[in-house]
Amino acid sequence: MQSSVATNILLERSELTVHRAGLFRYGKSYTLGPRYVDDYDLILIGRGVGFWEIEGMGRRRVRPGAMMLFSPRIAHGTAGVIPGPVELVSIHFDLRIERGVDFFAVAPFKPLIHVRQWKGLYEQSLRIAAEWRGQGRVGRNILVHSLTRCLLVEIVRRYTHAGAGRIATDARVLEVLRRLDAEFAAPLTAAEMGQWVNLSPSHLTALFRKELGIAPTKALRGRRMREANRLLLGSSLSVKQIAHRAGFGDPLYFSRAFRKATGTTPLAYRESAKNP
Repeated sequence: MQSSVATNILLERSELTVHRAGLFRYGKSYTLGPRYVDDYDLILIGRGVGFWEIEGMGRRRVRPGAMMLFSPRIAHGTAGVIPGPVELVSIHFDLRIERGVDFFAVAPFKPLIHVRQWKGLYEQSLRIAAEWRGQGRVGRNILVHSLTRCLLVEIVRRYTHAGAGRIATDARVLEVLRRLDAEFAAPLTAAEMGQWVNLSPSHLTALFRKELGIAPTKALRGRRMREANRLLLGSSLSVKQIAHRAGFGDPLYFSRAFRKATGTTPLAYRESAKNP
């Protein structure tokens, strides 16, 4: 199924809530305030170049065309800093599809990507911000939600077209992904995951490969790695503690798997984030 068709199918049966949207211009810095709902902040950089520092992500360079997606798992009170002047649009939203599955678990995004031909996306986001400011107008919320939905469709189309991601649409895959997101630390096997949706291990693996191009065990390992990455950059826990919290029973196996995935050791990764 083509990514644009799959995206529209998913969004048609999704529940989208926009909590706020706005255009921001900063001469010196920007602080991402406390997060009180299970949501995302989609931030598109329009002008200016600088660095963004955020708990769990380390220090990242941003420039026009950068798109940052901060997930609900980022702790309350997380702060970002961009030496100005910078112009950006932020859209604070929640997007859930079938059975409460997080949309970005189905089309997983990196926290920071640079989107080619970004001007069209930025113009779309500016329109959303302008509509949000028109608080007295009838139908503002409906229009903002509609425009945000169109923006998300366009972002995912470009993201997947570039070969950066795949989109799952099968309800059984969505259910397994939802369960993995909550139970990744448990000692799971393909057989146990298959039982969640009444499929044999071989049938589940074949379905995952068809939908996402990977086996369910690799999806589980990827979720564990994302948690390990978050803990390495956003906590002072030891590598052994992180390995157990992320679902890797053996710290040595975790270190080998992490090095294979990133090209460096967990401790070296943590140090490089502190001193970019």
